[in-house]
Amino acid sequence: MTEAASGRCALQIVAEEEIDVVGLDIEMPGMDGLEVLSQIQTERPGLPVLMHSSHNNADYVRRSIELNACGYLVKGVHMNDLIAAIGIVITGRNVWTPEQLQHVVNGGTN
Repeated sequence: MTEAASGRCALQIVAEEEIDVVGLDIEMPGMDGLEVLSQIQTERPGLPVLMHSSHNNADYVRRSIELNACGYLVKGVHMNDLIAAIGIVITGRNVWTPEQLQHVVNGGTN
């Protein structure tokens, strides 16, 4: 596991290291997680990315879906659920909750 101190550092790690899955916080110094996700999708399409935030915000979820993230976890998720989510996205599946998808479909915001 490698940790990045900023969005730009995360992009450098993704470019230089063999990464199986990326976990991105929405709030990162320099570039936010959504900007980093967009760059990753351009440079390494197909690399599984899980978004992570303390904000359970439909706009963030919607944007994450549009940018092909594999899921959106709210901080405080139990470690077992995080490990399970990583296992799921590595196999090419997504981990969106029904509530996240429904809220986005309904156009709601938080």
